[in-house]
Amino acid sequence: MSSNTPAIAVESLCKAYDIYQSPAHRFLGLLRGNRNTVKECFTAISDVSFTVDKGEVVGIVGRNGCGKSTLLQLITGILKPTSGLVTLHGRVSAILELGAGFNPDATGRENIFINGAILGLSADAIEDRIAGIIDFADIGAFLDRPVKLYSSGMYVRLAFAIAISIEPDILIIDEALSVGDAAFQRKCFTRIENLKKNGTTILFVSHSETTVVELCDRAILLNEGEKICEGRPKFVMGLYNRILNANEASLPETLLAIRAEAVSIYEQRHDHDNGAANTSQDSSTDFHDPNLVPQSTITYESHGATIGNAQLHNTKGSEVNILQRGESYVFSYEVRFTKPLHNVRFSFLVKTIRGIEVGGIASNTETLMNSDFAAGTVVTVSFPFKCLLTSDQYFLNAGVLAMVNGEEIFAHRVLDLYTFNVQPVERDTITGVVDFGVQEAVSITYHDQKHLK
Repeated sequence: MSSNTPAIAVESLCKAYDIYQSPAHRFLGLLRGNRNTVKECFTAISDVSFTVDKGEVVGIVGRNGCGKSTLLQLITGILKPTSGLVTLHGRVSAILELGAGFNPDATGRENIFINGAILGLSADAIEDRIAGIIDFADIGAFLDRPVKLYSSGMYVRLAFAIAISIEPDILIIDEALSVGDAAFQRKCFTRIENLKKNGTTILFVSHSETTVVELCDRAILLNEGEKICEGRPKFVMGLYNRILNANEASLPETLLAIRAEAVSIYEQRHDHDNGAANTSQDSSTDFHDPNLVPQSTITYESHGATIGNAQLHNTKGSEVNILQRGESYVFSYEVRFTKPLHNVRFSFLVKTIRGIEVGGIASNTETLMNSDFAAGTVVTVSFPFKCLLTSDQYFLNAGVLAMVNGEEIFAHRVLDLYTFNVQPVERDTITGVVDFGVQEAVSITYHDQKHLK
């Protein structure tokens, strides 16, 4: 294969399904080729074209039902395209639907030989690899039990271990890595990095923004079977988030804007050198997405105060809800007092999408110029902070506390008042939720040889 020949070439690929009025009409249609029995035609993939170079890692992203899995099945030959062409150069290994290619009544060990044969390995070749497969899968005694007894995580462990054992030229993965536990996912990502370094071409579907940005050289965005755009992962994931947060009414307009922006970036990339193109794609970092609004807001009963008009601004004063790690921001909200309140404190709290409390603050009455407020008073409360969060979606809660009859209560409280996303960092090494600013430095202390084991 020439160095200029892509490992994967997809040309004008289409996949359409005929939807029949009834099973009987389907039978007649297949028997006689009668198109009159077709009620409608559903297009799962529409005129999709792209190439993947040898050694490149490409992520395919999009909403559920956009055609990602269908596209991978067309590329691997499981499905036959309605039109278009797929060309592959090299040995292909794929992990698609959970449990695909497994005999549920056979044991895990037996399925290693079954799958190995499907992938083109001889019995001797499988024997040479089986120890490594068993070690990587790490499913213990379940190896010799029927796979129909396996959990989804065990399926993925075994499937991934078999798929990488053949040392493929092309590895295709359909969202399988999201099923395993954290330790196994980390082991898989390490192996993927090694495959990438060794020149393996990798194409995979993922909903994980961090995974796509960290692993991929490029990303492709699909929506309703169409390729919306392709480009640098960070840029494409930003567009993907805009689609995710758009409601049905605003989605057509959002898609038009995204297509226009993608065309603009494409033109700039061809008019400028790579450095200029990279800068243009990063220009969307301080960004406000009007469709990114919380759908889970809970407003508690008011006891003399009402919270509203929440905003998040960057240092330039622009409202944003797409944040960058390490940058400074100000979260503010308005409080309207409907009756006199004393010893008032204001609070805010950041929570993850899973409801875990990350951090926040409740003001101290001693630091306020005034902690007593008369009815009719309206104030704006501001909380400057530095974003030290890793890539994900977060929610902001707000509260007003006051002393009533000798007891501190919430005069008003709103959960999930505001939401924001933190942009991923390319080649990120930070794990967890918070960046503690740990420096990547290694300190080595040498000891006498007799103390070393």
